[in-house]
Amino acid sequence: MDKMVDVVCVGSAVMDYFVLLPKAYLQADAKNSNLLDECFVLGAKHEVKRIIQQSGGGATNAALTFHRQSLSTLIMSKVGSDGVGRQIIEELENEGLKTEHFVKTSAGTSGQSIILVDPNGERTILTDRGTSGHIHPDDLAGLSSIKSRWLYLTSLNGEIKTIETLLGWAVENSVKIAWNPGLAEVENHRIAVKKWLKHVSLIIVNRCEAAALIGHDGEVGDLAAEMQKYGMSRAIITDGVEAMAVIDGKTISVIYPEPVKAVDETGAGDAFGSGIVAGLLKGLNFKRSLELGMLNAKHVVTKYGAKTGIVFSR
Repeated sequence: MDKMVDVVCVGSAVMDYFVLLPKAYLQADAKNSNLLDECFVLGAKHEVKRIIQQSGGGATNAALTFHRQSLSTLIMSKVGSDGVGRQIIEELENEGLKTEHFVKTSAGTSGQSIILVDPNGERTILTDRGTSGHIHPDDLAGLSSIKSRWLYLTSLNGEIKTIETLLGWAVENSVKIAWNPGLAEVENHRIAVKKWLKHVSLIIVNRCEAAALIGHDGEVGDLAAEMQKYGMSRAIITDGVEAMAVIDGKTISVIYPEPVKAVDETGAGDAFGSGIVAGLLKGLNFKRSLELGMLNAKHVVTKYGAKTGIVFSR
């Protein structure tokens, strides 16, 4: 492929089934009093309000943000040669996304998630990552033919050799890197992750992932001060609906997002991160790009599904 694209999105592609619960039955967790358990009577049949089916996964959610912002986008992911995989591909193509860099394999089933959504928008996710949880370097055969301005890398379930292949390609070809790693990456490969951060234009992690990377927990501003030492250009540490810490060069800011009445929080992180990078790709400064990311996330949590509320360019 000789034509330059704006962004390559790499990560999971799954089918999500959103189960809208009429009521949440909660109790304090027996091991951690700061957590709540969502409870069901064992052996009972529970009526639900509605079940919604929609493709999900970090790579496809982010790609749709870029596409709706009129940016040329490629997705690299992996699905099974099954009905679910065909549904995922068909839905993405109906949105206008290109799927020629998907790997389709009969050596496993496509990823699926059941997402229990309570009336307050909180969600509990039961997931089988399927084939998209096992993307290997051999699955990136088309990478050498791609020219791109940015790489948007989402969680790869701790597949560090694949991650390093992608990051190495980006560095070698002067592709800017936005990285939204998962807990499996930062917990199991902390040294390797730290090694690459000096090459990253933007890394986005939540408080739990930042604590795992650094080795201890703390307030987001304190965690940002520790992360700043690793040499990345920009970083964001989120903490749900609470404060977020933003590293921009030598500056650290703590931001308190505007409260939003959420109906479903699924995909908020994907919408936020991809919205920021979309802004940077469109030539906005970092502050305006951050605002676009927050706007995208705000719209997503007011709709059911990780893609429904993704904003279109104006």
